[in-house]
Formats: sequence, structure tokens, C-alpha cells
Amino acid sequence: MVSLNISLKKEAYERLTALKRSDESFSDAVIRLARGTPTEEVLKFAGAWSDLTPAERKLVHAGMKQARLPMHKVLNKWKL
Repeated sequence: MVSLNISLKKEAYERLTALKRSDESFSDAVIRLARGTPTEEVLKFAGAWSDLTPAERKLVHAGMKQARLPMHKVLNKWKL
């Protein structure tokens, strides 16, 4: 296995340390965190509902709205 040394600013090291799980090495943490950005992950689903009928879309949106209600109540309670 090849090993390379890299230089990190103190802030970068502290952030990486905070994100690293207790059971993983720094290398494993970097690999896990660099797998893909959230944007790339979300884009995988672009167009996934394009074949839904308007009625089906309405049902999906109603379900999503219902699922978010409890979180909105919590956030409003904490004034977030």
C-alpha cells in the first residue's frame, strides 16, 4: 500500500477530526466524505417522477407536506 503525506491547515484538520468516526482512520474518513457531493447524489434522482400523472404528483406532494409538518412544529417551538 502506498502512503502519501499531505499538509492541512489547523482548521481543516480540526474539521476532519470532528467528522471522522471513532472506528475509522483519517484515510477512511476522507474516502467516505469524498465519495460524492450531496448535489451529485440529489441529481441522480432528477426526472425520477417525470412519468407520474398529475394526480400521482399531487399525492406525492401531499405526502411530503404531511411528513414535514412535525419538523416544522419542532423548529417553530425552538424558534429555528
